[in-house]
Amino acid sequence: MFDDYDFKPLIEKVLDKLYKKEPELFDLDDTQEIKRHVGERVIVFRFGLYFQKELDECGRFSEYYLDCEYNRSGINPKKLEDDLIVSDLILHKRKNNNSNRLVIEFKGWWNGNQKHDEDKIKGMVDKNGEFRYREGYTILFGKNRVESKVIQYS
Repeated sequence: MFDDYDFKPLIEKVLDKLYKKEPELFDLDDTQEIKRHVGERVIVFRFGLYFQKELDECGRFSEYYLDCEYNRSGINPKKLEDDLIVSDLILHKRKNNNSNRLVIEFKGWWNGNQKHDEDKIKGMVDKNGEFRYREGYTILFGKNRVESKVIQYS
C-alpha cells in the first residue's frame, strides 16, 4: 500500500525554508510588557504551503490530500478513545482509513504541554488501530531554526 518514502528530510527542508523566508513569524513583540507571538495556526498554514509545494515537486503523492485540521473518518468524526481528533496536518486519501500516510502535530516554544499531542500521534500511527498512519511527527517550533525539533513516531 505504501512505499518506503521517509518524510523527515522533507520536513526538515520545509522548516529550513520557513525559518529563512519568514523569520518574522518567530519574532516576539518586545515592545509589549507581555511578549506576544503569532498564533500557531499561522505558522502551520505557512508550513503547509511550503510542504504542499515540495510534495508537488516530488510527484509521488499526487493522489493524496494535505489537509489542515481535518476531523473526519469517512463521514463520522475522528475519535481516539472517545476524544475528538483534529490533527494539525495530515496527508491522506479522504473518506477512508486505508491510505493514511502522514500526521503532524505542531507546538510553539511558548506551549510546554506536548503530552496530549504525543499520545494522539502514537494512537494514530498504531498499526493495530483504526487510523494506521504510516508516519507521525511532532514539530516543536523554536524561536529559531536551531531550537526547533522534529520528533518521529511510527
